[in-house]
Amino acid sequence: LEFARCLDVNDVLVLCFEDLEADLEGHLELLADFLQLPAPSAVARRGICELCSRQGMAAQSSKFDESWAYEELKRLGRCPDAAESFKPATRVHLDGPKESLDGKALAFLDEQWKSI
Repeated sequence: LEFARCLDVNDVLVLCFEDLEADLEGHLELLADFLQLPAPSAVARRGICELCSRQGMAAQSSKFDESWAYEELKRLGRCPDAAESFKPATRVHLDGPKESLDGKALAFLDEQWKSI
């Protein structure tokens, strides 16, 4: 729960990915406010939500596949495994997660949040 240490840091906004995925548009004003930007217009909101959807990100998957890091690490010789850990791979999947937390794990996390 390293991120919990950042909850009171002024220049860090802690968000839950699942909340953003479920309701990105509902978070846009919060994000804009944190970044000290004006709230996005209705047209901008639609564009942001389209580009940030799984489908939008999948359409631009090369921007998320670490290919730039792979080539640069290989060129510089800065990765002990010849940059294999950065080898380009699909990072955005259109199908949902295949794993989920069981009741025991969810209860544990709930207790941890209450203790903060």
